[in-house]
Amino acid sequence: MRRAPSEFAGNTDENAYLACLKVRHQICESISAFNNDDVRYRMRIDLTHITRDKQGQFEVNQPLISDLQVAGLSRREFVCAGGCVTLAATIPTQLKADNLVTLGGIYSAPVTHHWISRLHQAALNYVVRGEVDYRYAEGVRAEDFTRVFRSLSGSGVELIVGDIFANEETARLIAREFQNVSYLMGSNFQPSNNYSNFFVFDSFIQDASYLSGIIGGALSKSGKIGIVGRYSYPSINRLINAFISGVRELRSDLEFTVDFQNSWNSPERAAELTYAQIASGVDVIFADAPGVATIASDSDIPVIGSFDGLIKAETDTIVTSARWHFEPTLHAALDQIRGHHVTGMDFGIYSYMRHGGCSLAPISVSADRIPEEAIERVAQREADMRSLRFTANVNPQRPFSGLFPVFE
Repeated sequence: MRRAPSEFAGNTDENAYLACLKVRHQICESISAFNNDDVRYRMRIDLTHITRDKQGQFEVNQPLISDLQVAGLSRREFVCAGGCVTLAATIPTQLKADNLVTLGGIYSAPVTHHWISRLHQAALNYVVRGEVDYRYAEGVRAEDFTRVFRSLSGSGVELIVGDIFANEETARLIAREFQNVSYLMGSNFQPSNNYSNFFVFDSFIQDASYLSGIIGGALSKSGKIGIVGRYSYPSINRLINAFISGVRELRSDLEFTVDFQNSWNSPERAAELTYAQIASGVDVIFADAPGVATIASDSDIPVIGSFDGLIKAETDTIVTSARWHFEPTLHAALDQIRGHHVTGMDFGIYSYMRHGGCSLAPISVSADRIPEEAIERVAQREADMRSLRFTANVNPQRPFSGLFPVFE
């Protein structure tokens, strides 16, 4: 990952550096919804979210856009109309990459969504580093996808990142029309030689979920652990199964109660399942649904989250969770483009811990609640994962309740 030159990395006056960062914005001229009219817009930018990490690298901690008005439209109306915002950092020349890549983003949900935000944040980090120009469309509805995707593909971008879980076939057909563009898409499909300019990925963060299972197993006193998921969906099942495997590394005597609410967001159903699990005697819950952590915390039941940021309002009540870092995936794709070695492949491996694609979120409970043995086991397993000596199994099958959970 490209670092800032030493004359900036060592500058203790961060405000002086941030003052050099001016983000210019324009509307993609190719978005047909506006018929190429002269669209006036106003955007307020908060640069206080740009900070320096421990290595001296500047990074964006939150989306920069705090307000947007386009020709009298609200931000949501603009997005739903297929609007596309361009971000490019006007920064000191020394920080500009010699081979700047033009990056596009197309997202089915707002950039504040827990999954989409990881892609958007990684792109913004590369904007700040001066390595990409970035334009994106968020909250793109299924009926608008074809138009927006084709328009973005023809806007001069070199790489497009996004999610196409609801538009797998359509995206690939359009990609065939734009062989000069590379695509890095969240997908349930495997890569194909028929689409050489098409990369695929997903959030394969099961390594971190495995580590969270070790913590969850150590916290249980009753020998019963509850699991509440939104759906039995491959990406969710992977995390649940990895969590179970982590628990069983530490303790093989625990019993699991696995429930799915069969909804992406149903606090009422989540509450019903959580209360039932607590009544059955579980004393640790793995939560993949909003509402679970709040109810469990009222009963002093520790909660392990499935995906860091999934339930932002309940973050303070979650012991730890798996955290996804999209930067290694995007970095690998940018390297492919700069080296002209573009070939369709599965970039999901860059979410593994060995590549720095995931980590365990900071543990929020007091250290005396977790046995030293568990802390040491987590540290050892993490070291094993980073050094390629161990990796969690990728198991997308539905888990069922029991002492030794079985899978479909």
